[in-house]
Amino acid sequence: MPLNEILKDYRTNLPIERKRNSNFRETLYQRLKNYEALIDFTDNIPPDVEWGEGKMPFGKRIYELIEGIIKTVDAYYEGNPHKAYTILNRTLNLCEMTKILNKDLSLAENSNLFRIRTVNSNYPLSKKEIFHIPFNMRERVATQRYSIPGLPCLYLANSIYVSWEELGRPSDNIIQASRFCNTRELRLLDLTNDIYSNKYDAGNNPIENWQLFYYLTIWPLVAACSVKVPDRNATFKPEYIIPQLLLQWINKNELDGIKYSSTHIDLNNTNHVGHMYNIVVPVKSFDKDEGYCDELVEMFKVSSVIPMQLTQIAMNRIVEGDLRNEDLRGIELIEGNRILYSVSSFGKLEAQLMKLEPTKIQ
Repeated sequence: MPLNEILKDYRTNLPIERKRNSNFRETLYQRLKNYEALIDFTDNIPPDVEWGEGKMPFGKRIYELIEGIIKTVDAYYEGNPHKAYTILNRTLNLCEMTKILNKDLSLAENSNLFRIRTVNSNYPLSKKEIFHIPFNMRERVATQRYSIPGLPCLYLANSIYVSWEELGRPSDNIIQASRFCNTRELRLLDLTNDIYSNKYDAGNNPIENWQLFYYLTIWPLVAACSVKVPDRNATFKPEYIIPQLLLQWINKNELDGIKYSSTHIDLNNTNHVGHMYNIVVPVKSFDKDEGYCDELVEMFKVSSVIPMQLTQIAMNRIVEGDLRNEDLRGIELIEGNRILYSVSSFGKLEAQLMKLEPTKIQ
């Protein structure tokens, strides 16, 4: 199989579906080993290819990453999270993960990002109320895929639709939204999985060689972070092991955050058109007992907050071209009925937020 065909192979499709009562480790390890076999039988892989600033051969980097992920999960299952982090950290350093992050994977300054909260009120929240959970309310930070209990983080998405899916499709009458703009370029670990979809369309932006090598190399890590949770009420979710350890790792490796896809959106089974992602930026201040992270306050400007229901009442026209989301062009929420994203309730709310000037929170 040619190298560029691997991304189109069904064995690289993500997210990974794990059936209730099935074994997490067995499910993940089987997919990782299948991928390893896929690489073994791929034609024309240069044994000594070097790219980015990394010096480790391409194939060896993939095998080391797979082995490290397996050992990390095993250590966690032994009840030793510190050992698990040590193994993952050593693996990522051995694979030179920070060195292979191309500058083009960074998030450009002044990108449009969105955040929503669910509130039983049509009175807008303040900008502070839609920012990250303040330090004096750490006890509210629960465990999630990219959330360590007690560690405040800022969660954003490149569309309100993605945020809505992440929150479990809440009713539109309790949604409030704001637009965030980053004041500088953000260096992110890109774990998005849409490029592995069988319906992925690069459009007018064909995949370059460095991108091909990056996404092939990082697939095992993306896969380990893209296993669906079969029981959302379970107390322990092994699907969160690698994502939560990565959240610790990025803070120690001069990265701003992680860019990732929602496991609630399966592009293999929908007809959405566009690029959809979340980003998580953990706080950088650890000596504060109240308020907000000074670095994140400087990193983002925030628009005023708009309740979604007010937008539906007050706005009834088509969105102008310059206010449309360039990343997401169409969504299919009802099978066989794909619509322009700009005419959806999400697109209209984003258009209203685009008219508001974001500022730093005070």
